[in-house]
Amino acid sequence: DTLALLNISLEAMKAQSGAGALLGDAYCKVANMEQLIEQAHREGKIHGFLDAGQGTRSEFVRLGKLDLQFSYGGANPMAGRQPGAAAGGGLVIELGDYEFVVLAANCTLSFAAKADSPCDFLILSKEEGQYVDGQWVRGRILNGDEQYRNSFGSQASFLKFKLLPY
Repeated sequence: DTLALLNISLEAMKAQSGAGALLGDAYCKVANMEQLIEQAHREGKIHGFLDAGQGTRSEFVRLGKLDLQFSYGGANPMAGRQPGAAAGGGLVIELGDYEFVVLAANCTLSFAAKADSPCDFLILSKEEGQYVDGQWVRGRILNGDEQYRNSFGSQASFLKFKLLPY
């Protein structure tokens, strides 16, 4: 069972207020993508990241064809996590060479080419959405200025990306 694998208690999903409600919401989002998580785990295509609160202001997640940088600390990542603020973190699942979905909270995302690759990336598509019964349900398609701001607030949310290397 994926929830047991991730050490997620079903009781936490029933929380009604405060941090418990945010955690419960995040757990429900994870539960709706159980099959995708199991498959990604078998294929080595799931990656987690977390602000451990030890002065780290950012962290790289290394995917097959590119790297993702997650920064913590809100509008001013150099300040680090504010006292009493929830830790930033989440997970990334690779869906293809330049396609991935991120479920995250309290962080910002930027893209980086591999050290041995001189390319940069264009965002072909960026979608808000959610998983329902294991299927991606697209919400808004983000474009214009929204396409280049990759921030996750205090409530865990999904962004799905398709990139084009050039």
